[in-house]
Amino acid sequence: MNSLSLARRLSGFWLLVMLALMVWQLPKLALNSNILALFPDADSRSAEARVEQAFSARFERRVVLLFGADDEVLARKTLPFLTETLRQCDCFEVAAADSQVGLLDQFYRGHNASLLTKAWRDKLSNLTPNQLVDQAQRRLLTRPGGMSAQSLINDPLGSLSDFSRATAPSTNIRLDQAGNAYISLDERRYYVLPLELNGSPFNVALQNRAREALARAASRWADLPGADVLKTGALFYTLAGTDQARQEISTVGAGSLLGIILLLLLVFRSPALLLLAFVPLITGVLAGLAVSALVFGAVHVMALVFGAALVGVAIDYSLHYFAARMATGRQWVASEGSRRLLPPLVLGLATSVVGYLSFMAAGFPGFSQIAVLSSAGLVTALATVLFCYPSLLAKAPKRAMPTYLQRLVRGLSRAHEYILQPLARPGWLLLVLLLLIGWLSLAPTSDSIRQMQRPDPALVQMETRVRESLGAGAALQYVLLQAPSDTVLMHRLEKAAERLQTLQEGSVLDGFDALTRVLPSPRQQQENRALWQSAVVDAGVLEELAQRLQLTDSAYQQMLDASATSNTITLKALQPVLMGRPDLPLYFVEEGLHYSAISLTAPRELDTIKQALAGVDGITLVDPVARTDRLLQHYRHSATGLLLLAYGVIALLLARRYGAPGALMVILPPALASAVSLALISALGQALNVFNMMALLLVLGIGIDYTLFLREAHSEQLGTRLAIGLSTLTTVLSFGLLALSATAAIHSFGLTVLIGILLAYFLAPLVVLARTTTKA
Repeated sequence: MNSLSLARRLSGFWLLVMLALMVWQLPKLALNSNILALFPDADSRSAEARVEQAFSARFERRVVLLFGADDEVLARKTLPFLTETLRQCDCFEVAAADSQVGLLDQFYRGHNASLLTKAWRDKLSNLTPNQLVDQAQRRLLTRPGGMSAQSLINDPLGSLSDFSRATAPSTNIRLDQAGNAYISLDERRYYVLPLELNGSPFNVALQNRAREALARAASRWADLPGADVLKTGALFYTLAGTDQARQEISTVGAGSLLGIILLLLLVFRSPALLLLAFVPLITGVLAGLAVSALVFGAVHVMALVFGAALVGVAIDYSLHYFAARMATGRQWVASEGSRRLLPPLVLGLATSVVGYLSFMAAGFPGFSQIAVLSSAGLVTALATVLFCYPSLLAKAPKRAMPTYLQRLVRGLSRAHEYILQPLARPGWLLLVLLLLIGWLSLAPTSDSIRQMQRPDPALVQMETRVRESLGAGAALQYVLLQAPSDTVLMHRLEKAAERLQTLQEGSVLDGFDALTRVLPSPRQQQENRALWQSAVVDAGVLEELAQRLQLTDSAYQQMLDASATSNTITLKALQPVLMGRPDLPLYFVEEGLHYSAISLTAPRELDTIKQALAGVDGITLVDPVARTDRLLQHYRHSATGLLLLAYGVIALLLARRYGAPGALMVILPPALASAVSLALISALGQALNVFNMMALLLVLGIGIDYTLFLREAHSEQLGTRLAIGLSTLTTVLSFGLLALSATAAIHSFGLTVLIGILLAYFLAPLVVLARTTTKA
C-alpha cells in the first residue's frame, strides 16, 4: 500500500469519526461569553478563591433598574406593571436577600445586653437611670403605630432596634407612601427595582430572555412623559460583549468568505471549484466545534471568533490542490499530483498543529479551546481534501493556467527574489534575528487586564452614576483575615475595623463592610453585658420603667427574662444566618482555619491601607486586578518560552528531512517575520502583551507552510507560488480582520498575525534563494 492510499484510508476513518461526533455534540452546543473564562482559575481550594467566588456570586447576578419620569402619579401606577412584566420572565427572581431580611432580627432577639452600639454605650455610661427611663418612656409612647407588648418585652429601651438598624449597609434609598423604593437623582425621583438573575449572566440563552423582558418593560415605561431608565449589573456588560462578539464573528466570517469567493472565481473561474472549496471549510469548522464541545463542555465566543477566522487557513489545502492542478493543465494525473502534494501538505499540517497546540501549554483555558478547535478543524479539512479531491478532481482541467496569470506570477516571483537576493545568507539572517530579539527585550510591555478590557464607556458612565446615587458599591480589592479560632478572628476583625474607620475618616476610602457590623467581638460583648448589668439591671431602670407603664408582675418578669444578660454570641451560632444572607460579610472555616473578608468601597490609596493594617496578624490586602496583571506577565514570559520551544521542536522535526542547515532556512523566514512584526508594533507606540506573543505561535504555524511548500516544490514553482499568494490573501482577510476588533486582546492578536503573515510571505522565498546560493 503506497503512502497516498494509506493517507486516504486514514482520512476516511477520521471523517467518519468526526461525522458521528458532530451528530452527537452540535445539537446541544453551548456558548460561553465570560471574558474571565479565558484565564486560568485560581486554586479553587484557596481562601482567596472562595472569597472571590462568593463575591462574584453575590454581584454578578444582581440587576438594578432605576425608572424616572416627570409625572410621579403615573409613574407609581405604571411601576407594578413593570415589576410583573420582568418577573413573568423565568430569567429573573426575587433577590434572596430580600426574602431573608428578617433572619438577622430573629437571631438578635434576646441578646439586648450583648449587642450595643457605640451611641448606646455612651448613653449607658453617661446618663442617669432616671434619664434612661425618661428616654425609653418617650420612645415607647411616641412610637409610630403605637406601643406593642412584644416590642416592650423584647426591647424595652430600644437599644436592640438601634443595633439592628446600624447593621444595615448605608444607602440613599427611601420609601414613598406606597412602600416603593426610590432615590433622588438630579432633583428627580427614580424608582428602584432590584432583581436577581436566575442563573449566570454569561449564559447566552438567559441573556436573550432577559433582553426581551427588559425591552418590554422599557417600552412600557417609555410612554410616560420624561421617561428615563438607568441600569447597572454584570448582565448589561455581558449583553454588550455578546453582541460585539456576534458582530465580529459576522464580520470576520463574512469578510473571509467574500474574499475567498472573489479570489476563487477570479483565479480559477469555476463555480464548481468554488463549491468544492467550501466542503473542507464546513467540515473543518463543524468538526472543530464538535471536538471543543466534547472536551470543554461549552465553546467560548472568542474560540468562535477564531473558528470563523479558521476558514482563511483551512482554504490553503484546497488552494494548493487547485493551483497544482491548474498549473499542470492537460497533463494532470490525480494520483501523481496528489502524491507530490502529500508531503508538504502533511508537513504543513504538522507544523500548524504544533503551533496551535502550543497554546495549550500556556495554561489559558480560552486559548486551549482555540488550540483544540483549530487543530481538529485543520486535520478534518486536510482529511476532506485527501479523501475527496483525488476522486472529484481526477479529470484534467479543461483550461490550463491563463497566460496572463502565468506571466503575473512569474514576474512577481522574479521581482520578489530580486529584492530578497541581498538577504539570502543564513548567517546574515541569523544575526539580524538576534539583534531584533535583543532590541525587543527592551521594548515596552503591558500586562494590565484593564487595558485588555474596554467596556462600553456609556455603560461605565451609567453604572458609576447609579452606584453613586444608590450610595453603594464595593471595589474588587478586599481584606482577607484568618485565625486559628472564631474568637481570635473576631478580635482581629475588630482591630482591622478600627484602623479602617480611621482611614475612612481621612478619605482614604469611602467605606468598608466587616463582620463587626453585625456582631461585636467576644471581648466587646462581655464589656457590653457588664455595662448593661450595672447601668440597667442593677440601677433599677427596668423596674422603674415597668412601674411608670403600670405593667403587671407577669409582664415585668417577662421583660426581665428577655433582658437578662445572655451568653456570648459565637460566629458558629451566627453562621447559618450568614449562609442565608449572602449580602452579609463573609465567614467560613477551611482546613481548621477561620476566615473572613472585609470588602472595601472606593479605596484610593492601597499602599496607605496596607501600611495601616500592618501589625495585625493573619491579615492580607488582596488586589485581584494586580494579581491578574502579574499572572498575565507570567504567561507573557511563558508564551515567549513556548514560542522558542515550538521553533526548536519544528527544527528537530524538519532536520530529519532537510538536515540542520536546511531546517534552519525553513524556520528562519517566519522567525524573522515574527521579530520584525513585534518591532513594527512597538514602533507604532503599542506596548507588547501576552496576546502578541500568542499570535506569534500562529505566525509560525502558518508562515512555515510557505517555506515548506517552496522547499518541496522543486520544478512545480508556478503553482506553488500562486497557491502561497492566494493563501496569504485569504489568511490576511480572515485573521487580519481581527485587528479591527474593539476587544483589545483580539485586536492585539489580529494585528500581530496580520503583519506577521505578510512578512512571512515576503520572506518565504529566502528558503529557495539560500539553497541556490549554497549550491553555487
